[in-house]
Amino acid sequence: MKKTSFILALIILTCKLFAAETWNILDKSMAKWNVNEGANYNLAWKTSQAGTGITVTQKIGYVNITKTNTAASNNYAFLIPETLTLSSNTAYSFAVKVRVNPINKASFPDASSSFESNQISARLNSKNLAIHVKYGDENTGYISLTGALAHEDKDKYKINTSEWHVYRFVLYPDNSIYDVYIDDIEEPIFEDVPTTSMTGTNILRLGAESTHRCNMDIEYAKMGTGAFYAKPKIVSVALSAEGQGDDKVETITATVNTILIDDNEKLLISLVDSNDNTIVEAVEAAVTQSKAKTNFTIPAGLPRGEYYIQASVSGGKIGDTNVNSKKTEYRITTSAYEGKNLATFGNSITVAANSWAHQIYKNLRFGNLYNGAISAAVWYKRERTVAGQTIRTQNYYDKDFAGIRTSAPADGNVLENQQRINNCAIVHLQKYFIDLDSKAAPTPDVIIFSYGTNDEVINMGDAASALQGSDLNKVDIYKMAGALRWCLDTMKIKFPNAKIYVALALQSTRNGQNANNLKKMEIIKEICNEKSIPYFDCYNESGITVENHATYLGDGLHPNEAGKVVHGAYIMSKLEEAADNEIGLSIKSNKEPNNDLISISTRILNKGESLFVKSLVNDSPLSELKMYNMSGNEILHKPITGTEYTLNASVVSGLYVLSIKLKNKLSKEFKILVI
Repeated sequence: MKKTSFILALIILTCKLFAAETWNILDKSMAKWNVNEGANYNLAWKTSQAGTGITVTQKIGYVNITKTNTAASNNYAFLIPETLTLSSNTAYSFAVKVRVNPINKASFPDASSSFESNQISARLNSKNLAIHVKYGDENTGYISLTGALAHEDKDKYKINTSEWHVYRFVLYPDNSIYDVYIDDIEEPIFEDVPTTSMTGTNILRLGAESTHRCNMDIEYAKMGTGAFYAKPKIVSVALSAEGQGDDKVETITATVNTILIDDNEKLLISLVDSNDNTIVEAVEAAVTQSKAKTNFTIPAGLPRGEYYIQASVSGGKIGDTNVNSKKTEYRITTSAYEGKNLATFGNSITVAANSWAHQIYKNLRFGNLYNGAISAAVWYKRERTVAGQTIRTQNYYDKDFAGIRTSAPADGNVLENQQRINNCAIVHLQKYFIDLDSKAAPTPDVIIFSYGTNDEVINMGDAASALQGSDLNKVDIYKMAGALRWCLDTMKIKFPNAKIYVALALQSTRNGQNANNLKKMEIIKEICNEKSIPYFDCYNESGITVENHATYLGDGLHPNEAGKVVHGAYIMSKLEEAADNEIGLSIKSNKEPNNDLISISTRILNKGESLFVKSLVNDSPLSELKMYNMSGNEILHKPITGTEYTLNASVVSGLYVLSIKLKNKLSKEFKILVI
């Protein structure tokens, strides 16, 4: 190779690995933080703040922002630039030089809901990316991705935060993930961090949220177009579907987003399980303009559960550069709910973005979701005296209906108090019925209620009184018990073919919440049992507990993003369990459901491999075996005897239904997959 060619190649490689940092969006010195300096990229910054205990002080060469008040609402403090103009499908990098100062803990001690958390964050293309910096030396200072009061060591990047550091961020083109770097360290300290949704204009946000405190010095902020610090990387995997029924074959489209990977480079797309075992072998997809796209077929008959579509490079490297694989969740679930209509009702935990309601709608592939939940709601109607006037919960169809309010009403304000007591399950259902009549909502196949967290113990009532009589007009709907009974009976009468469920409250760390929840839950369970309505015991079975609240609860009551996934996964498992018990395959047989009649050695086996069948009923041996394909055609039918039988699998790969009968005429069906 000629010397000039070698030098040119070296220059190209160097430029590719270490992209030039061109700060074309922001390049602002905080020595003059609120002064326009003559260009679009160094315009004056401003404050975005509310509440008290906030100071912004110009220092020589930097600016300080301090916030000590930690009120729960309407109390925040940020330094922000003018609105930034950004494009979609574009990478962005920004860097902020910051030093953190101590907060007087004698005057402002950390508490469970109010504490120090210096925030360096951005809202870009409706996505939020952030880190939280804790003051301290190399042993006590650290950086984390959440503003929690306490973190485990695995969630910390320890560093002396009282010294100046440059915190560098890369937001990748699809805006789904970001990396965080510090100073001149080449490898990220946090990699592939998921962004969260956040509405509003494009800005950087330096300061503290409502319940947090900060004391931080800022020397400069810079931002430019491009992934300045990145190396060749698989950024994300997008799928045309998020899951399939366990009895279906699906061909999905996988689109892989990359950065700094050359055109024609081959990626491997495969299906793996949660232990990274390969379930469906990889197919190749070539990169073109930073994307690789391919169709990928997933067979029927895989056991239900969580799988992943994975994108990787052969050997884990491109040249000498390590390239981590990237995977996206793909669920195998029951097909029982696919295309069906789901209606959910509850409070803020249900109405929240990506709540359990949205999780099960998406993962079980319901056709429609009507989420009738409203924050701060209770089961029952209410009566109050405000400014000498007695007001009662209105009906949604009243001509003078005042509306619904979620926040606390002002003392003495009749209208606001009226709106607040209108927020209850009974009014929510009245609205739903009107929406149904106007075709604004579909007829439900599945209905789930999730109230109770906000209901007051003094208004519980008792189950015995609520269950008396058959006339719903005589039920006391000003008590929780009566309102629950009214809601269940009303929906059963109106939608006799719908499946109705009640989800119980979650555990909480708020004072007295759990003790009250347990009292209310006993009444709810008693009424559900009497009305033959299944309930989901989220309190004891969801996996969210007082002990792990820092992981799953954002504020001690409401699930954070991880908590929403866990909450949703629990309710999904209960719905799948219900489907198994209530909805069978459309295969002709004389079976009667009983999960303890017969066992088989495996549900997935290779062609020609043996399968062992065993009767679990002491006085009733095996008597008959039938096998059907998924079209319902019988392909095997033979009498068998004894308590055990060995069956050789079909030589043809596919999903089959195995029906086994006992001598006592009871039978059981199994789905088996031959590969």
